[in-house]
Amino acid sequence: MKLKIFTSCAPSRNNQLDSFKRRYSIQSKLGEGAFGDVFCVQSRKSKMKYAAKVVKNKKQQDIILQNDEYVPMEVWALKRLSSHPNISTFTEHHEIKDKLVIITEHLEGYSDLFDHIEEHGRLTELRARNVIKQVVDVIGFCFKMGVDHRDIKEENIMYNPAGDQIKLIDFGSASVLSKHPYRLVRGTDIYIPPEHYLYNKYYPRPGAVWAIGCLAFCCLSSFTPFTSINQIVSTGPDWSLMAHCLDESFDFVKCCLKTDEKKRMPFHMMRHHVWISDRIEELSNLELECSI
Repeated sequence: MKLKIFTSCAPSRNNQLDSFKRRYSIQSKLGEGAFGDVFCVQSRKSKMKYAAKVVKNKKQQDIILQNDEYVPMEVWALKRLSSHPNISTFTEHHEIKDKLVIITEHLEGYSDLFDHIEEHGRLTELRARNVIKQVVDVIGFCFKMGVDHRDIKEENIMYNPAGDQIKLIDFGSASVLSKHPYRLVRGTDIYIPPEHYLYNKYYPRPGAVWAIGCLAFCCLSSFTPFTSINQIVSTGPDWSLMAHCLDESFDFVKCCLKTDEKKRMPFHMMRHHVWISDRIEELSNLELECSI
């Protein structure tokens, strides 16, 4: 069956579509989501493979002024960030009729972390530590560059178990980092911090700490900590799911998932927590194979 990304565009009327078809051939479909699909495409010239994210409705994307030109927020974010080793390298984008196509590197050997955990179960302490350490570092880089990802979760972490390497993907919910609290929610409801549901606002960094805590809980237990808003604001996670964990990792997650944001671990302190800091030694002696 021949794959088609665009079914409603007349080639002769759309220079961007002509350009895209001259540059790339569609190889396979890599995934799909509520806002669009991802395809593997191949450069007709170099024969290199790339990932092509096709946003179904480009009007759903915020735009930002860059060099006297308005560009989609996701494109702006990727251009600023793709020099980082934990973010997919941005190549180019096309705006074709009502669709936005974003071309990034093809991640051979990677699968999203959600699928990996579904198939193999929870990560070992060492693997979980390596993943979360990279996530903290890359989110810190995003903040430094003035970008807030705003949708940290397993599905947006591509994972290569061969080297425990991660890539942060999908900046479709991203925004310019704000000093003020967000009142418009973005991202995934069960990863949004409780202050949003309690007070209708949340700050970027405490929000990111909360989401990273949710991610760490899932890596270490294979379960999401929250399945409902009531659980987020009231009952809390089932901590028995982490009974097998080291004291250090258990403490890290608990410090991230404090309901009171003032008691939550500050973002700038995450990298210094003993579980993911470079000071801890005993994790290197753990067996990697026990939960792969």
